[in-house]
Amino acid sequence: MKVVFTDSIIPGKAFSSYEYNETFLDNENYVNIKKIVQRNTATWLDEVANSHSELSEYLANKTRWWWVSPASRLDMRPWGQEKFFKPLFFSLAILEWFLDQPDETSLTLVGCPVDVAEYLLELEPELIVKYSDAPLKRSITKAFIRSLFILLKDIMNIMRFHIIY
Repeated sequence: MKVVFTDSIIPGKAFSSYEYNETFLDNENYVNIKKIVQRNTATWLDEVANSHSELSEYLANKTRWWWVSPASRLDMRPWGQEKFFKPLFFSLAILEWFLDQPDETSLTLVGCPVDVAEYLLELEPELIVKYSDAPLKRSITKAFIRSLFILLKDIMNIMRFHIIY
């Protein structure tokens, strides 16, 4: 199985788009991955909730500060943790599509974030991932600085709500 990440459609190849694009619906090569996501979201959310409960139970026993962290709450709202789950669910749907279509060996993904590629490789190590013209290389510095700001925000929340008052 091969997945090609690109910013434009490759003619004659099966493709899907990360973001909804109405113009793709009439294309005979379009694969509606979003429909697979919609069909399986409830099941996948239950699996995530169960895993999160197990993680919370474990971490609550390790530290009394676990419940202060934003990660202690499962938040699927667009401003919450959706940015982590949307690419995960999209990746799971791609793998399910490959299982349902055993004759297909390749799928082109248009406009996908790098997270989709990372999830795909983690979930299916044998998968071949190719980057066509999409600049998907994640900047380590940018990711580190972003993580540092999130950590500082969590520290400030702990201090503000539990130490200062």
